[in-house]
Amino acid sequence: MLYDSKKQKISFQIWDRFFILALFIFFKPCVLKCQRDEFVKEDGSCQTLFFCTDVALGKELTTAGYVKRIYHAKLMNINVVVSFPRFNFLKEDFLHGLTMLKEFHGSPNVIELIGYCNRLDNLQLITRYWKYGSADNLDFVLSHLKMSSDDEFRARLNIVLDYVNIIAFLHNSPLGTRVMCDSNTLNKTLSQYLITDELRLVVNDLDALPEVHRDNQYKIKCGNRQLFGDFVAPEQLWPYEDRPFDDNEMVGYNEKIDIWKIPSVLLALLGNSLSSTQLKLHFFDLFFRCRSHDPAKRPSAMEVQNEIQQLINRKVSLKTEF
Repeated sequence: MLYDSKKQKISFQIWDRFFILALFIFFKPCVLKCQRDEFVKEDGSCQTLFFCTDVALGKELTTAGYVKRIYHAKLMNINVVVSFPRFNFLKEDFLHGLTMLKEFHGSPNVIELIGYCNRLDNLQLITRYWKYGSADNLDFVLSHLKMSSDDEFRARLNIVLDYVNIIAFLHNSPLGTRVMCDSNTLNKTLSQYLITDELRLVVNDLDALPEVHRDNQYKIKCGNRQLFGDFVAPEQLWPYEDRPFDDNEMVGYNEKIDIWKIPSVLLALLGNSLSSTQLKLHFFDLFFRCRSHDPAKRPSAMEVQNEIQQLINRKVSLKTEF
């Protein structure tokens, strides 16, 4: 009886550890649900979105992308990012990104909208500021936080899950099947996502998010320039070696270009620790299917999401028992 009691106690200890670890990994912090025209302040209260607000005070240029000039500013003691279109001819792209953020406002997968102004003479977008920056800085951020190897691994698992959740959300969004077009290199792709203070991932840049229409088989093209390399999907490459690139001859494609890129992104997000390397081996079969040259044979984003979740569950269970 003493032996059975001891075994039972150990079993409960293992289950408790697994349950706590699963809670830490798979559930985002509870966020107060505000109204559609509100956002959550740092103290947890709801604040009405700002509209056409002057935020010049304390405004500091952070960076300048192709579409936007981006500033770090203070607005009623709230750290925010203020974006403006760089050039007049990019206003349409800027407005597209603003429209996407407004429609997705309130989703935990998307950067939080704080305010905006959509007057053509004063276009600006105000979003939540996250001090860790974009996901292309992930290795740097984690190394400077001086976390234990287990804590870093758990943080990377969170971010991996967030990434596939975001892709699944975009492919099954209330606005139809949306594709992350501004993602032609690994670093460019990672720069589209921000790391929150809780070390979670949110999509930030939605300026190039075309819709794939299922009813008429409408396909998209991500820009009109020739693409190169194996990060982009094969159907995005110019197929003719014997004649120069002509965008008019390029055939369109669908959301499966995002699926092709998932293995490269997840390998980068997982890092190179022993635990991450072991997990990558379990992902091999899924990655092989994601990299099928036939887009129709690649899994859907929901299938990837479910399989990644199951593989990580299994890995966490084995690690906890060990």
